[in-house]
Amino acid sequence: VGLFFYDVFWVFGSKSVFGSNVMVSVAQGIEAPIKLQFPRRMGGCGVLQHSMLGLGDIVVPGIFIAFLAKWDAVKIADKKANGFVYLHSVMVAYFFSLVTTVGVMFVFNAAQPALLYIVPYVLITSIIVAVARGEMKELWTYTISDEKAPTPPEEAKKNE
Repeated sequence: VGLFFYDVFWVFGSKSVFGSNVMVSVAQGIEAPIKLQFPRRMGGCGVLQHSMLGLGDIVVPGIFIAFLAKWDAVKIADKKANGFVYLHSVMVAYFFSLVTTVGVMFVFNAAQPALLYIVPYVLITSIIVAVARGEMKELWTYTISDEKAPTPPEEAKKNE
C-alpha cells in the first residue's frame, strides 16, 4: 500500500514540487531492462511514441501474488482447497488492472501510476475471495516460515 502512494506521488505530485514529472523523466532517460514499452501512437515524422510500465509494477504485485500462491499450496496440502483459487482470481484481477492502466493512458494521453490501478484490483479481489471462503483472519495472520521442510522418511533413507 505504501508503494501505491509512492507511485501516485512521483507521477502526479512531483511536478508541483520539482517542476517536472520525475518518474517519467527518469524512466524515459534510462535505457535498461527496467521498463516495458507499449506503442501508443505515431508522432510527427514517423516517431513512435510509447507508454511505459515499470519493473516495479510487475515485481511488487508479483511478490504478493506469489504469497497468495503459497497460501493456496498450503490449503491444498491441508486438503482444505482443491485448486489455486486465490492465485487464479488475483491473476485475472492483475490482468484487468493492466488493461485499465493502459486504457487510461490511451484516453488521457498522460503517464499513469500503474499501482494506482493494480493495488486496488489485487487487494480487493484477494479480500473478496478470503471473505467468501471464511479465511480472512487466517490469511491476514499467515506467515511463511523460514524453516526447511522436513525430509520424508523415504528420502532420509536414500541420503544415509
